[in-house]
Amino acid sequence: MTIINPGFIQGPTFSGSNQFTSAEMVTKILKNDMAGIPKVSFGIVDVRDVALAHVRAIETKNLEISNG
Repeated sequence: MTIINPGFIQGPTFSGSNQFTSAEMVTKILKNDMAGIPKVSFGIVDVRDVALAHVRAIETKNLEISNG
Protein backbone atom coordinates (compact mmCIF):
# COMPACT_ATOMS: atom_id res chain seq x y z
CA MET A 1 0.00 0.00 0.00
CA THR A 2 1.19 3.51 -0.77
CA ILE A 3 -0.03 6.56 1.09
CA ILE A 4 0.38 10.07 -0.25
CA ASN A 5 -0.80 12.58 2.31
CA PRO A 6 0.39 16.12 1.58
CA GLY A 7 -0.43 18.91 3.99
CA PHE A 8 -1.73 21.83 1.95
CA ILE A 9 -2.00 21.57 -1.84
CA GLN A 10 -1.81 24.69 -3.99
CA GLY A 11 -1.37 25.27 -7.67
CA PRO A 12 -2.85 26.78 -10.78
CA THR A 13 -6.59 26.67 -11.26
CA PHE A 14 -8.37 25.06 -14.19
CA SER A 15 -9.54 28.45 -15.39
CA GLY A 16 -6.10 30.03 -14.99
CA SER A 17 -7.67 32.76 -12.87
CA ASN A 18 -7.40 33.30 -9.13
CA GLN A 19 -10.42 35.57 -9.10
CA PHE A 20 -12.68 33.52 -6.88
CA THR A 21 -13.40 33.55 -3.17
CA SER A 22 -11.32 30.55 -2.06
CA ALA A 23 -8.17 31.67 -3.87
CA GLU A 24 -8.57 35.23 -2.62
CA MET A 25 -8.92 34.02 0.97
CA VAL A 26 -5.89 31.71 0.74
CA THR A 27 -3.82 34.51 -0.81
CA LYS A 28 -4.76 36.88 2.00
CA ILE A 29 -3.91 34.30 4.66
CA LEU A 30 -0.53 33.52 3.08
CA LYS A 31 0.29 37.23 2.84
CA ASN A 32 -0.84 37.76 6.46
CA ASP A 33 -3.34 40.26 5.09
CA MET A 34 -6.48 38.99 6.84
CA ALA A 35 -7.50 40.41 10.19
CA GLY A 36 -7.94 37.94 13.03
CA ILE A 37 -5.88 35.12 11.54
CA PRO A 38 -2.97 34.13 13.81
CA LYS A 39 0.48 33.70 12.33
CA VAL A 40 0.83 30.04 11.42
CA SER A 41 3.17 28.00 9.30
CA PHE A 42 2.52 24.85 7.33
CA GLY A 43 3.96 22.95 4.43
CA ILE A 44 2.62 23.77 1.00
CA VAL A 45 2.86 21.31 -1.90
CA ASP A 46 2.31 22.13 -5.56
CA VAL A 47 -0.62 20.21 -7.02
CA ARG A 48 1.54 19.14 -9.99
CA ASP A 49 4.04 17.51 -7.64
CA VAL A 50 1.22 15.63 -5.89
CA ALA A 51 -0.09 14.41 -9.25
CA LEU A 52 3.40 13.25 -10.24
CA ALA A 53 3.79 11.42 -6.92
CA HIS A 54 0.54 9.55 -7.60
CA VAL A 55 1.67 8.58 -11.10
CA ARG A 56 5.03 7.37 -9.83
CA ALA A 57 3.35 5.40 -7.04
CA ILE A 58 1.17 3.63 -9.60
CA GLU A 59 4.09 2.91 -11.92
CA THR A 60 6.49 1.68 -9.22
CA LYS A 61 6.20 -2.04 -8.51
CA ASN A 62 8.55 -2.39 -5.54
CA LEU A 63 9.63 0.55 -3.49
CA GLU A 64 11.72 0.10 -0.40
CA ILE A 65 12.20 2.97 1.97
CA SER A 66 15.34 2.99 4.05
CA ASN A 67 15.13 4.39 7.56
CA GLY A 68 18.62 5.45 7.66
